[in-house]
Amino acid sequence: MSPEEKREQKAKVLLEYQETQEEIATLEVKAKRIGLEISKFGQWMQRSAAVNIYRKEQEQHGLPIEMMSWETVEAMKDWEKHFELADKLRQARRRLADLEEQKKQLRLQ
Repeated sequence: MSPEEKREQKAKVLLEYQETQEEIATLEVKAKRIGLEISKFGQWMQRSAAVNIYRKEQEQHGLPIEMMSWETVEAMKDWEKHFELADKLRQARRRLADLEEQKKQLRLQ
C-alpha cells in the first residue's frame, strides 16, 4: 500500500469514527428523552392515574384531569419503535468498537 493510500485509509477510518460517535450521541439523547417521558407516565400511573392518564376522547366523569404532554403520548404510543432505536444504538456501538480496532491497527491511537 502506498503512503498516499495509507493516508487515505487513515482519514477514512478517522472520519467514520467521528461520524459514528456523533450518531451514538444523537441516539443516546433521543433514548434519554423518550425514557424520561415513559418514566413520567409510569410515575403518573402509580401515583395519580385518575388525574394524569387521560385522552380527550375519554369521559372525565366530572373529575379534574390534566392532559398529558404530546411528547409523553408519542413516547407511549410508539413503544415498539423504541426497540428499533435500542438496536440502532447497539449497532453503532459495535461499529465504533470495530473502528477502534482499525485505529489501533493503523496506529492512530
